[in-house]
Parts: sequence; C-alpha cells; structure tokens
Amino acid sequence: MYRKQQPKKWIQHARAHMKKGALRRELRIKKGETIPVSLLKEIVEAPLGTKVQGHTVTAKLKQRANFALNVR
Repeated sequence: MYRKQQPKKWIQHARAHMKKGALRRELRIKKGETIPVSLLKEIVEAPLGTKVQGHTVTAKLKQRANFALNVR
C-alpha cells in the first residue's frame, strides 16, 4: 500500500478554498488595520455561543481565527 504524496505547498491549496477577508468582515475591522492577536486567542478559547467583545462565537469564526493564528 502506497500513500498518495502530499503536495509540498499545502498551505496554498488550503487557502485556495477560503473566502479572502471573511474573518476581517465578520469582526468588522477595517481593511489595513491589524486584527489583534489577543482577540483571536479569546475567540479560539471561548465556548460556542458566547460573546467575545461583542461578537458571537460560531464554529466557523473559531475555525477562521484558529487558522489566522497558525499562519501569522
């Protein structure tokens, strides 16, 4: 049994299927401003359905925040 080779540039393939700027729009942060790392960490650690600085934490928001922390 041979495993299929993983692409060397896996991050480019992962980002190809994402909506550019979705996290920024959901957090209502203007283009050009940086998203605070502390906000991303709060979102990742918060349970679903709670509010973090006025934003309701959803599964998709947590996924986007976690990805943003990993690629920064």
